Amino acid sequence: MRFIRLIGFILSIFATIYAAHAQGYVFTAADSLMGSNTPERSCYDVLHYHLNMRFLIPTQSVEAYNDIRFKVLTPTQQIQLELMPNMKIDSVFLLGTEAKQKRKVPISRLGRSFYVLFPESLSQGSQQTVRVHYSGSPQIAKNPPWDGGFTWKKDKGGKTWLSVSCQGLGASVWLPCKDYLADEPDSVLMAFEAPDGLFVAANGNLLSEETLTNKTKRYTWGVSYNINPYCINFVLGNLIHIADSLVLANEEILPLDYYVLAQNKSKAIKHFQQTKEILLIFEELYGAYPFMRDGFALLETPFWGMEHQSGIAYGNDYQNNPYGFDFIILHEGGHEYFGNSLSIRDNAELWIHESFTTYTETLFLEKWRSPKEALAYLNGQRSLIANKQPPLSAYWGVNFNSHDNDIYYKGAWMLHTIRQSLQDDALWFAILKEFAQKYAYQHLNTEDVIRFFSAKSGRNLRPIFEQYLKHTEIPELVVKINTKGKQATLEYYWKTQVENFEMPIRVFMGIPEKEVWLKATNQAQTMQLSSLEAKHFRHDLQNFLVKISMKK
Repeated sequence: MRFIRLIGFILSIFATIYAAHAQGYVFTAADSLMGSNTPERSCYDVLHYHLNMRFLIPTQSVEAYNDIRFKVLTPTQQIQLELMPNMKIDSVFLLGTEAKQKRKVPISRLGRSFYVLFPESLSQGSQQTVRVHYSGSPQIAKNPPWDGGFTWKKDKGGKTWLSVSCQGLGASVWLPCKDYLADEPDSVLMAFEAPDGLFVAANGNLLSEETLTNKTKRYTWGVSYNINPYCINFVLGNLIHIADSLVLANEEILPLDYYVLAQNKSKAIKHFQQTKEILLIFEELYGAYPFMRDGFALLETPFWGMEHQSGIAYGNDYQNNPYGFDFIILHEGGHEYFGNSLSIRDNAELWIHESFTTYTETLFLEKWRSPKEALAYLNGQRSLIANKQPPLSAYWGVNFNSHDNDIYYKGAWMLHTIRQSLQDDALWFAILKEFAQKYAYQHLNTEDVIRFFSAKSGRNLRPIFEQYLKHTEIPELVVKINTKGKQATLEYYWKTQVENFEMPIRVFMGIPEKEVWLKATNQAQTMQLSSLEAKHFRHDLQNFLVKISMKK
């Protein structure tokens, strides 16, 4: 059975490579190992990571080990893990319950994947721990956070300032792990050793701080929720801690922790006050903050920002945009709900993380300022939509996507268009909140989203989602007006690539102007108008991402 399963996987690799070549992409077998749920991955479930890392600043390198505890789902004699090939794996041990049971085990490597080979088959249901000792200089990010790796800088005082970003590329750029989106550790413990005078902040809670004999300090952090490996983060530097808190709607106290460069303390205390308003509106929109035990933190980083769970990377230089809020606090903070709590299984569906979070910016402004300012903000993003490739990427199974910015802006506009078509804001906001709560701490896919929103709205939204997500073209409303004397006939229909497309759209006509909803479908329909109504006819492109074609 194991041999048959392996043959099936190999055939799927060749099918992926063939399909990729047909689209102009070149992938290898190693890429498929990284992006697929191979038999050596599906046989176990990660439970916990315990990282111990020492920074060697003069050589920009690390010495570390990671204890990986997992549950065996099906009997196996090997498991697949990942670590970038430029990092040296010094040794791997199978740990027992006692020190004498520590046994060195062999490995084999292919690309960034490596296989841990056990002396005997691991029994189903058992819990096991492997310790991976490794060392080297992690890849340096050329354009963080979009290009993954370590970012080494100096602050104004000449002290080292270091952090990591690796979304897309994967945490195995610096951490041996099961680098697969659909399997997150249930908890993480991290111990970082750094020269005295430099502080290390990370996700979750600071559990201990101790001075070692070699004039270094060890900082131990704990994450008590499941977390995607790419969200595991640290910042090393001349950091100071600013402690605050927020009283939530249910009167619970949410700890707020800010770790910033010492030189920016006064700016941070004032600037980060907006965090409270942002989080309270998030709570109104989506329900309880998902990581109460770990709190909410901003960690000042030498790059723009990233949604690192309960330790958001912040590098926006304490600047607000013209609407009066800090984009990084708002956007990356919004990912605590969409991306960190609610997560995808495959990078092809990154639109789920980014579309909902980008639309959150508009919804925040709507609650914080006014619907008018929110609509102006949303329309300001409209020019950024390219319509060159579908937001839902192909499922290559190689940890690769070909996304552009449409997963942000077109996705946000799709959600706003669906909201308008429902003609019921109370229903829309109820659906959003239930969506965020139902899928908290879970993985989902596009099919889950479509089914949920269709069921809760009582409408078949599948054709709308599929038109925006699977095609570059946006829906085109074809309109023809024939005027004869004082009477006119309005003919209209949707032109789409998806069949059975049906979406109401608002138009305005006449003097004084009146609002009319056209229940448009792919089939042509007609409406009788007065010539005055026909003469003063306009569409509502301020609220719908559609194309209007007026035919004579």
